[in-house]
Amino acid sequence: MLGRTVKREEDPPLVVNGMEFDAKDSVRFMGETFYPEESEEQDSEEHRSLRVQAGIVDVETSSDQRDLPFIHLESNLASHSFDPKKAPGANGAGSRRRPPIRLQRRI
Repeated sequence: MLGRTVKREEDPPLVVNGMEFDAKDSVRFMGETFYPEESEEQDSEEHRSLRVQAGIVDVETSSDQRDLPFIHLESNLASHSFDPKKAPGANGAGSRRRPPIRLQRRI
């Protein structure tokens, strides 16, 4: 553990084609390199199809809520995963055992 306590050195500046960039220009250059502007004219057929599908999903799920609502099963699984001994309620109670969740399969 003591061997890992070496003082961290400053990162060297980014140099591209002989030009040295400061921190701000380095971030801008790397952002433009790894996350280029998207252009619909350059999309492949598969990418166009994905854009259409994403637009449909956005319209179907858009509402005032930011997150999709939990389904009953998700709520049950989450509430049964809590350890009441570690996080009791405001009144200090809550250390009772909960019955196991029984998943029913619909055929």
